[in-house]
Amino acid sequence: IAGGAVRDVLNKREVKDFDIFVQVPDWEDDPCEASEMIDDVVRAVNELFYQQGDPKSESLQDLKKEEGYGGYDIYSVWGWSHGFNSMPCDVVFIRDEPIAHLKQFDFGLCQALVSPSFGLRTTPAYQRDAIDKTITFLLGPEERDRSRAHLHRFLPKYQGWKVRGISA
Repeated sequence: IAGGAVRDVLNKREVKDFDIFVQVPDWEDDPCEASEMIDDVVRAVNELFYQQGDPKSESLQDLKKEEGYGGYDIYSVWGWSHGFNSMPCDVVFIRDEPIAHLKQFDFGLCQALVSPSFGLRTTPAYQRDAIDKTITFLLGPEERDRSRAHLHRFLPKYQGWKVRGISA
C-alpha cells in the first residue's frame, strides 16, 4: 500500500481510499503469466470485497503496458467502490517492485509505503516534510498540472502546512 493511505495514517488523518500495488511479471516477457496473476488477484479481491463474488470491479485501463503514473509501467488498474473498511480501493498492477519507485512520487509527504517485503518505508523527503509540516513538490515542470490536481485532493487534510515548489 503506497502514497495517500500510508501518508494519512502516519499523520493521523482520515484515509479516503487505498492504492494497492501488485508486481506482476513483465508483460512483454511473459504475457500469459502476467495475465493469470492479474486474474487471480482480481478474483481474490472480488471475493474479499463483495459477497458471493459480485464482480462490480471495472478495469480502468486495458491490460497493456502504459507509461505514466510516476514514471513506472502500469499494466492495469482495477477499482472497487468498497475495499478495506468499506473504503474505495484501487489495485494497480505494475512491472517493478513499488519500492523501486518510491522516490518518484510527486510530493515528499507522499513518499511512504507499507510492503510485506520491506515493512514501512519512508524517504528522507517524506521525513523532512512530516517534521517541518511542509508539502514539497519534487518533480519537474512537465508534471506540475497532474501534481497540482493531486495536491488539491489532499491539501484540505493538511491545512496550515506550507506548500513548497508548486503553487497551490
